[in-house]
Amino acid sequence: LCLYTASIGLGIQLGMSPFHHWMKDKHVIIGLAVYGLFLTQAASGYIHHVMFKKYISRTTSSYIHLWTGRLCITLAMINGGFGFQLRSQKIGSWKVALYTVCAVVMWCAYVTSIVIGEWRRNKQMKKVASSTSLSQA
Repeated sequence: LCLYTASIGLGIQLGMSPFHHWMKDKHVIIGLAVYGLFLTQAASGYIHHVMFKKYISRTTSSYIHLWTGRLCITLAMINGGFGFQLRSQKIGSWKVALYTVCAVVMWCAYVTSIVIGEWRRNKQMKKVASSTSLSQA
């Protein structure tokens, strides 16, 4: 969080310099939006942990925490590509192509891990619910 805040500050300072007019660029706007979402994600994560201790299950803040984090990661990967445009890299350059391939592969792996994790969690919850109902009968 501290490193990201420092990066945002440096980016704002650079974007406002008389030599650069980047504050209206989509890379900057998305970067600031991701920063705001990241702060929301951190706050909802704290609330999630406090509430989880109390209720021993996911609450609304848990889902806000999960989905805000997932959105931040996806937007940050997209924003990396816009950063290349800001630096005047051509779409066909090897740097942009390499970033795109790596970002797509990592995003696919990320989404796959989310799907598998949620599938395992649901399977485990059904198993716990089934064993609880059998022990009460």
